[in-house]
Amino acid sequence: MIKSIAIENLRGIAEGKIDDLAQVNIIVGPNNSGKSTILDALLIGASPNPWHVIQKVVDRRKHLVDPHLWLLSRVNGNRAIQAFLTVATDENQERFTVINLVNQAGQTPVQVTYGLSKEEYEELTKYSNNIRKLNPNAMNMEQILYTT
Repeated sequence: MIKSIAIENLRGIAEGKIDDLAQVNIIVGPNNSGKSTILDALLIGASPNPWHVIQKVVDRRKHLVDPHLWLLSRVNGNRAIQAFLTVATDENQERFTVINLVNQAGQTPVQVTYGLSKEEYEELTKYSNNIRKLNPNAMNMEQILYTT
């Protein structure tokens, strides 16, 4: 059972965490307050295949000009380039998902990485960037994670 969820830069939620979730939870609030974002985050974060779930979430909103960009929050007029989700279970396990915005021609607009904690992801990204400074032809972190 899911016990908590942490959300960063997903849709309208810049940062938030909900602890002590029960088997049944009621989410209430005014329109556009983030209720659906919490449900989408739970669905994406708890899925064994987050990319597939993200596609379903995006497909439900085909009327949007760029539904993939819609996933990432906008803070102070600037769109985030990454979203982070952490779902913790009562078995003391955490499932971590990173959603990356990709601005390279010919690639899907969003890449998804899961299985690493936020700290592990940031540490690997730092090492990847250092390697790229030494060897500009080396793959960056997103390419490494996307190809493995």
